[in-house]
Amino acid sequence: MHINRTNNIDCTLGLVFLFPGNFVPKNFMLCDGRILSIHNNTALYSIIKNKFGGDIHNFNLPKLTAPDGFKYIICTC
Repeated sequence: MHINRTNNIDCTLGLVFLFPGNFVPKNFMLCDGRILSIHNNTALYSIIKNKFGGDIHNFNLPKLTAPDGFKYIICTC
């Protein structure tokens, strides 16, 4: 993970990070098991498929529990 000059975090699609911030950076989502549309997230779906649940129209992000003060985030771009 790299923070560039505009305070955006550069990442690789589908990589999961343990993040200490109290926010979710741009181009990331929480690893909270949420359901995403395959149609709207085709690149991420091509990486993780239905490994964490889903059907022919949707897939789930992983649901990961982090230590207090941290959160797991996944790169979505």
